[in-house]
Amino acid sequence: YAIFISMVIYKELRIRDIPHVLVATAQTTGMVLLVASTANAAAWVVTSAAVPQTIAEVLSDFSSSPLALMIVINLFLVALGMVMDLVPAMLIFTPIFVQLIKMVGIDPVYFGVIMTLNLVIGLITPPVGTVLYVGCGVADISLGALVRKLWPMLILELTVLAFLIVFPAVVLVPVKWFN
Repeated sequence: YAIFISMVIYKELRIRDIPHVLVATAQTTGMVLLVASTANAAAWVVTSAAVPQTIAEVLSDFSSSPLALMIVINLFLVALGMVMDLVPAMLIFTPIFVQLIKMVGIDPVYFGVIMTLNLVIGLITPPVGTVLYVGCGVADISLGALVRKLWPMLILELTVLAFLIVFPAVVLVPVKWFN
């Protein structure tokens, strides 16, 4: 489909360009798959070492205050997002965190929004940031150049995250409209 659109509609791609395009696509895909496989290997190591259970025990000490628990979980998730891809992190840590947040009365839908936002921020945060590597490959720029351009957006995303932690009604009120 992309080749058809590029050749017929936009007329930007010629048949002689196809081998170059395929090689560039393979390089970008290889880079992303290398990062993703490393993140999955890290997820396996984390799970095998019983890290999730240890974290659950440590975080249960903060169960007296929902806000304190959310802050600690969010600090952990931001750090986790920097070294682990989104899907493995969600699959490993969601069952543990859901038990903790239910104990202190935090809405699971609200927590899902917060956890997703945290881990999505991790997708553009070095050192693993899968989206960073895709962006570098597509734009053909260095990782450092891309990270320098992303800092304002990263700060904005962290500000939105902090706002949602302090004011959960911003998430919960619209959720109640749909229930």
